[in-house]
Amino acid sequence: MGLIGDLAQAILITWIAYWIMAMGAFVVQGQTAMLVLFIVGLVIPLSMIVYEYRKCRKRS
Repeated sequence: MGLIGDLAQAILITWIAYWIMAMGAFVVQGQTAMLVLFIVGLVIPLSMIVYEYRKCRKRS
């Protein structure tokens, strides 16, 4: 994948881990509105990543 691809993947994994921990904190604190906003904010980029992955996979 190369250095830049590995770095991007590491940043993505760290970012997703942060969002999951933040969502857990919102559940514990009872802040459901922020939880919904975080879920929507996470679904949009993940759907773009999955779309690009599937598009590249079809070429192979």
